Parts: sequence; C-alpha cells; structure tokens
Amino acid sequence: MKGEMTEEMIDALAMYRLQRAKDTVQEAIDMLEIE
Repeated sequence: MKGEMTEEMIDALAMYRLQRAKDTVQEAIDMLEIE
C-alpha cells in the first residue's frame, strides 16, 4: 500500500474543500453586511 489516493478520495476532498471555502466566504460576507 503506497498511500496513493483514489479518484473517489480526491473528488471527496475537493468537494469538502470547496464547501469549506464557500462557508468561509459566506461568513466574511455576513460580517461585512452586519457593519
């Protein structure tokens, strides 16, 4: 086992990171709108 990632793992990680990025951006927008 060489620890290589399967396409499924890569896709899942990419989706997770994309969702986290969206959440972070949304939080920043919410903060700006409050002020």
